[in-house]
Amino acid sequence: MKKYAPLPFLFLGALFACCIAAHPPALAVSMDKSSQTKECAVLVRGGTIQISGYQPDSLDKYCESFPSTGKAIFAFDFSTPDMRDLPVELRIIKDPMIPLSSDTDLGPLTVAYMAQAVHKSGTFTFEHDFPESGHFIALLTVTEPGGEKKTAEFKFSVGKTFLGLYPLILGGILIAGVLFFYWRHFSRRPKPSS
Repeated sequence: MKKYAPLPFLFLGALFACCIAAHPPALAVSMDKSSQTKECAVLVRGGTIQISGYQPDSLDKYCESFPSTGKAIFAFDFSTPDMRDLPVELRIIKDPMIPLSSDTDLGPLTVAYMAQAVHKSGTFTFEHDFPESGHFIALLTVTEPGGEKKTAEFKFSVGKTFLGLYPLILGGILIAGVLFFYWRHFSRRPKPSS
């Protein structure tokens, strides 16, 4: 029996690895998602900041993905009372698709910024108009009483982006690869001689 190289499967594996490398999943240690509530939470100082997203033309809540460009409203809620006495800064940057380091210049990447402020109520909102689709990171920085800064990141997308189509693209490629392998394997079998 003739052996066939698993070329389609090697190709699929390489493509999947490239896709994951290009857009790694959200940071596991700082993200907590609930599909029922469409809320996210980032871990800061042993507590959490709950994040909910809204768009004015919809009654839905969003977490990691806003379906369309335009105005987005973020609501932040502190889980621990002691965070109400600490200054919190918010910066939204365009996701550079590479890991950020402590010395990365965020200026060119910044699309929105809210200066440090203390939120005694334990909650605050922030609005921004996103004119184009893309992937973004919200950086929440809490300043400790001694001046130490602790930052948590929250990744999200706005509008329909190519990376949001990963499951459909990969599924289509996988099905095409299986069909190709099946066709190559079974269409060339010698017919039994009579």
